[in-house]
Amino acid sequence: MPNFFDEVGFKSKGYNEVRNELAETAKIAFADKLDGKQLRIDDSSILGRLFGVIALPIVQNADIIPLILQSLDINQAEGQQLDNLLWNIHRIKRRNMGQSSGLLMLYGTIGATVPVGSEVGNGITGDAYSTTTTVKFSNVGANGVDMEITNIDGKFTLQYTVDGKLSTSPSISVQKGRDDTTISQIADRVVDAINSQSSYLSATKNNDNSVKVQIKDSVGKSYTGSFTVTGNMKIVRSYMPVLATSTTYSSSESLADQVTKIRTPVLGWLGVTNPFYIFPSSPIESDEEYRHRAKLNLHGSPLGKFNAILFALKSVRGVTYENVQVNSSPNTTSSGIVNNGVAITVQGGDENEIALAIFNSISEGIMTSGDIVKEVKDINGFGHEIRFSRPKPVALQISMSLVTYPDFPTNGNTLIKQAIVEWFNNLNVGDDIHYSRLFEPVNTIKGFAVRNLKFGRRGGTMGSDDVVIKHNELATISAEDISIGGN
Repeated sequence: MPNFFDEVGFKSKGYNEVRNELAETAKIAFADKLDGKQLRIDDSSILGRLFGVIALPIVQNADIIPLILQSLDINQAEGQQLDNLLWNIHRIKRRNMGQSSGLLMLYGTIGATVPVGSEVGNGITGDAYSTTTTVKFSNVGANGVDMEITNIDGKFTLQYTVDGKLSTSPSISVQKGRDDTTISQIADRVVDAINSQSSYLSATKNNDNSVKVQIKDSVGKSYTGSFTVTGNMKIVRSYMPVLATSTTYSSSESLADQVTKIRTPVLGWLGVTNPFYIFPSSPIESDEEYRHRAKLNLHGSPLGKFNAILFALKSVRGVTYENVQVNSSPNTTSSGIVNNGVAITVQGGDENEIALAIFNSISEGIMTSGDIVKEVKDINGFGHEIRFSRPKPVALQISMSLVTYPDFPTNGNTLIKQAIVEWFNNLNVGDDIHYSRLFEPVNTIKGFAVRNLKFGRRGGTMGSDDVVIKHNELATISAEDISIGGN
């Protein structure tokens, strides 16, 4: 058979070249039978015609070989060939087209219900989104409420919680003032009290003299909680968060507060907005994008190394933070990392895609630790357990006493608390809290001296020792957990 490969690789041969090679092979094979006679191999001879019959399918079959080789080359494979190569062999899956999704804030009368699949629209782009769950307007699981003052007499109290942030239920109370004669004046008092006493809430007065109170947003997240009132005040409307997806795969971006149109009218549903940016829908990943991402995964760093895991996680859409801790000792660590294993903490991203990225980047025999458990199947269909964690908030508390001077602001205590809370909001997952660094936000306010500052985990021992934060923890603090005494 003709050889189509040389030291360089595959080489293409034409019909005549293959036929002539067959003829030369025949001459050698029949040499001992010819007795010096010349073997007829021209086109009119039987052998010549036979060589032609054999050569044609050889050449045709050989034409398929470049296509096969192309399908196995990441630089040349296209379409389904590229999918087969990267998924079946390397377990790197092409990103399919996806609908855009984002957080909506629905506004409506207490007790009203918005069914799943209700549509809203961007008033500028015209893009439509549908809700993914049913929403019932309530004082529980709400981002905020409208409180109506029914009478100016008495004491007005708001009690609230913030899910995942506060273990207690703080309350804020105001009393009717001697000169208060209108509901509007009482509303102003309630607004001022909320804004000055809580670092979690913000309050404004509506045109109808009701008080709007909402839990403050963090970056890209709207918190929920519960709200209860006592006195001559009642909750009449609430603000409920819900996830929504675009109704098409071709939606453009929606800037914050552009989604304001209700397309599915519901009795009691009064308004909608998107508090944060909503990304456009994503097209199916092109060959070029798919190939580039695969190369980064395969060649970015050695397989199974620390950087390889980080590199793989960074390629997962939506991941905003990743941390890898390695335990090479024979014993499980105090933080729960198994022996000869890794503990991986990830913020953002799809959990299944994260698990697949971890599976593709760790060496065989390496165990994973974490609270989230996913099964990933290898190319033979066998399942493998992959564990990782999401960041866990760790609440801290601070107490201090101050010696104040004449230039200390009248709202100095509030300013100090706000500065500390803001400083904590800029921490990263796994950042230890060093005692000496706590004075950085405190000293941004003038006119006082600090004495006897103590801190620690909420409910734990207070002191001046540094607080060690685990790899999967995030230190947090609320203004309610900051105690400031006088001279």
